[in-house]
Amino acid sequence: VEGLKPAMILALGEKGVKTMDDLGDLAGDELREIVGADHMTESQANTVIMAARAGWFAEEDNKAASA
Repeated sequence: VEGLKPAMILALGEKGVKTMDDLGDLAGDELREIVGADHMTESQANTVIMAARAGWFAEEDNKAASA
């Protein structure tokens, strides 16, 4: 996901955040706590989380289109 550096990804993995769904399940403050609040603003955290959730909306759109 754009906005995450290798060290941040490592920190996420160490906390059990290993998939896009795991990342999408986080709140902005949780993401900042894991990667270090000094490395990411709340706005940046929310942008990363919404990017991780993008697949969720695509799946819903595909289900609606085929219904």
